[in-house]
Amino acid sequence: MGPAIYHKRYSGRAALPVLLFAWALMATSAAQAANDDAASRAKILRPITLAVEQDLSFGTILPSTTRTSTVRINLNNTATPGGGALVFGATHAASRTTGQGTRNQIIIITRPTTVWLTGPGPQMRARSWSLGTTTGLTRIAANQYRITGTNGNFGFRMGATLDIARNQPDGLYQGSFAVTVNYQ
Repeated sequence: MGPAIYHKRYSGRAALPVLLFAWALMATSAAQAANDDAASRAKILRPITLAVEQDLSFGTILPSTTRTSTVRINLNNTATPGGGALVFGATHAASRTTGQGTRNQIIIITRPTTVWLTGPGPQMRARSWSLGTTTGLTRIAANQYRITGTNGNFGFRMGATLDIARNQPDGLYQGSFAVTVNYQ
C-alpha cells in the first residue's frame, strides 16, 4: 500500500472565530467610550415697544431783533431763553416717551444730534439733546440703561436747544426726530 494522502479542505470556518474576536474587541471599545451631556439655552426677549406721550414743544417765542437767540427746553418742562428771545405762556414741554421691554436687560437709547424745524422762514436747528429717565430705567453709562421697571415698563424725557435767527419770521415751524432704543 502506498502512502495515504489526506486532503484537507478549507471550508472558510477558520475565519469565523477571528471575525467573532474582532467584533468582541470593537464592542468592548464602544462600551468604554465616554458620553457627556451638554446643555443648550435660549433667552427670549420681549420686543421693545415705544409710545410718545408728549411731543417736544419749544412753545411760543418772540425772537431777538438784534442777534441770534436760543430757547432751551429742560427735562423738567421749563424753558430757558437766551440771546434776547422771550418765551410766552406754558406751551413748552420736554418730550416724554414710555416703553416696554424685558426687565433687567440693558438697552441703548440713541437720540438725535440735529433736527431742523421748517416753516415760513429759515430753518431752525434743534441741537444739544438731553435725556433723563422718568421711571423704570437705571443709567449705566453714556447712553446705556438697565430696564428695572415692573413688567419691563420704562419712561424717559428729552429736551433740546433751539437756535433762532435774528428777526426769525413769524409762523409755525415743525420738525420730527427719531429716538432709537435697542437691546445691547
